[in-house]
Amino acid sequence: MTARADLLLQIRERIRSWDLSQEQAAARLHLTCPRLDDLMRGKLDTFSLDARVNIATAAGFVLRIHPEDAA
Repeated sequence: MTARADLLLQIRERIRSWDLSQEQAAARLHLTCPRLDDLMRGKLDTFSLDARVNIATAAGFVLRIHPEDAA
């Protein structure tokens, strides 16, 4: 699994743990309901890296990037 896919899976689990309505969760993440629906249905290709980072931050995650030289 790629880091991008794993990030969205973690976000989805966080959203489910909130036990909020779709409207409340979308508002918390600064998303529209259709956009949240895309996320919850796993439509990963519709989210850019920037969008994923913004959503993760709104969900309360702290992201760290550790670049490494290519092997």
